[in-house]
Amino acid sequence: MKRIKDTPQEYRQTSSISFEGYLYVQEKRPPPFGSSWVKRYCTFVKEQKILHMVTFDHKSGGKIGEKESVTLKSCVRKTTDMLDRRFCLDLDITDRPGTVLTVQALSEDDHKLWMRAMGGKEPMGCYLGKTLSQERGIDAQLDDVGLGLVKNSIIAIESRGINDQGLYRVGGVSSKVQKLLSLMIDERSNEVDLSANEDWDVKTITSALKLYLRSLPEPLMTYGLYKEFISPASKFQHANFSSR
Repeated sequence: MKRIKDTPQEYRQTSSISFEGYLYVQEKRPPPFGSSWVKRYCTFVKEQKILHMVTFDHKSGGKIGEKESVTLKSCVRKTTDMLDRRFCLDLDITDRPGTVLTVQALSEDDHKLWMRAMGGKEPMGCYLGKTLSQERGIDAQLDDVGLGLVKNSIIAIESRGINDQGLYRVGGVSSKVQKLLSLMIDERSNEVDLSANEDWDVKTITSALKLYLRSLPEPLMTYGLYKEFISPASKFQHANFSSR
């Protein structure tokens, strides 16, 4: 058990019918305790869509050796802006109608493997023929409206806040960010005056731009061209290392 805990990647086993490894499982507690994250060793049987969970680390809560099995109905990647809550999945459980079980993988690689094993889907829906982010409720597309939004936001940011400390790092008020983004999408971006300081401060504009880009159905550096984007950077890094 100690060896598995120290080097979990070496002991993770996969096959055509199952996948196993560590997951943090969100356990909801009655008010006012909120929820906690319990580390469990999980085995997913693909053919039966059953997830077996065994509590592994008592420090995270629960009793060591405690077992539970659930039947998976669907799996959706969970989007979040919290760094400590990346790599999460929302599991719709057949045994618990209307209940969503949230789990967190240990790393980005593990997250992808669990997604693949469970047949995970992206959190996207369809609304009036356009892709819609279900979680944020933002119709983000790089069409004429989207490109205009990005262009006008960058022009306003560079003309008003290029010397601001923490530019693109300091976040704006969430309600104002959502309001600005809704106006720019609904009323067309070129109709929203971003030059008025009293209406929209720079951090609200930067936060709206970041939120819009995060809500796109595919990253700006697309999945299909990922290797092409990485290759020049790798060559540049190798050249710098060799020159030393």
